[in-house]
Order: sequence, then structure tokens, then C-alpha cells
Amino acid sequence: FDMAGPEDILKPLEAFAGAFEEEKADMERRGVDLPLLLHAGETNVPDAAQIFDVVALGAERIGHGFALARHPALLEEVR
Repeated sequence: FDMAGPEDILKPLEAFAGAFEEEKADMERRGVDLPLLLHAGETNVPDAAQIFDVVALGAERIGHGFALARHPALLEEVR
């Protein structure tokens, strides 16, 4: 599953967290591996939290993610 869009104007990813978690649990019950691929960290807004959201949601891949450079501790967490 992938989600992308202009994060500066859309709802934050945390607004979709419940849906992501429900879908992942449903797929696990069915024996289906549904990797979560999210685009985040494409913004120049210093306080944007989307990059933290994708890590907290357990995304297996972060599309773009250049905002990780502003958050060294988070960068270390995803390495």
C-alpha cells in the first residue's frame, strides 16, 4: 500500500493511522504481507511531523524523505 501527495496541504498521516493499522491487522489475519510505503519528508516546513508519522506507523519504505536530515535522531532510528 502506498500513499503520496503534497503533505503541506493534506491531512497529516496520523489522521489515517487507525485505517492503516486496521488494514494491516486484517491482512496479517489473512496471511498477506502488505508492506506500507509512504511518501513523506518532501516539505520545507520545519515543523512538519509527517516524517515522524511514517516511522511511527512502521513504513517499510519512505518515499523521498529528505526531511530526515533535519532530525538526526530519527535518521539513526530508521537506519
